[in-house]
Amino acid sequence: MNKIIKFWNQNRKQLIIMMAILAFIIIIIRVLDNFAAMRLESENERERISSETTEETQPIKSVITGQKASKEDTEENVGVVKDFIELCNNKEYEKAFSLLTQDCQGEFNNDLNTFINNYAKRIFNTSKTYKLELWYAMNNAYTYKIQYYENNLLATGNSNLTNNIEDYISILRENDETKISINNFIKKENINKSQKVNDIEIIVNYKKMYRDYEEYNITIKNLTSKDVLLSDGKDSKDICLVDDNNIEYSSYLHEIPIDNLTLKSGYQVVLNVKFNKMYNAYRNIKRLKFGNIILDKESYEKSTDKDSIEKTEINIKM
Repeated sequence: MNKIIKFWNQNRKQLIIMMAILAFIIIIIRVLDNFAAMRLESENERERISSETTEETQPIKSVITGQKASKEDTEENVGVVKDFIELCNNKEYEKAFSLLTQDCQGEFNNDLNTFINNYAKRIFNTSKTYKLELWYAMNNAYTYKIQYYENNLLATGNSNLTNNIEDYISILRENDETKISINNFIKKENINKSQKVNDIEIIVNYKKMYRDYEEYNITIKNLTSKDVLLSDGKDSKDICLVDDNNIEYSSYLHEIPIDNLTLKSGYQVVLNVKFNKMYNAYRNIKRLKFGNIILDKESYEKSTDKDSIEKTEINIKM
């Protein structure tokens, strides 16, 4: 102990300087550590904000399936949506109309004024910005949910979307060009499938897919000697779609007048039938079913025992 005290007394000044230097170094290290931690936190926060901003303007991941689109496809898709919105905001409606697929233009009767009056002026009555969400990505076709609103949400931080307008935009390739479908219309597909049973032939010509339903264009030919009734109109599943899991999607049968469900002998009718099937790129329809075709309408109407009248079912594979 005496030696330690003696050493301290002999070297007190040098030891105090060394201790001060050591304490200073420790303080500097701690300050640098704190600075590095704050910088890392700041960078993480910037990355988070950047990620959220990117997801707002260039959504890559599907909110429905979790599937991711490529960065290149996303940039191209978002680019054409941005172009469309800027053109509508600037009232360059003819150029905006030219970005629509041919089938989508057909939804507006291939008429620019119909597009302007029924869509452009309704949504872009004031300048709009937007928020995108990727819903489906399949076979080079992409469907986005879009919300139009007045103020720039990212710039103002305003989360009030009570006045927003919701739509669904699909991006497709048409003649080697990127085109869009709007107004909840997804796309049209030609089918050209048919089935003939008991001299009744049903031809499914094409279908149109919308966000909330599907619509099928169907030709029915009555080659029998009697008038037939395609359905008595009481059960919406008399005409339905059936998917791979045997789930049935009922038709909007109430929208079809009963006279249109009657088919005279030797005649044919073309029906546009809507089905209660929301758009889902991963739910495949395997057949269209007419499950309650009455083969003799006159006998059916006169009979007190409706179940005794001959009926048939026709399924058309998709």
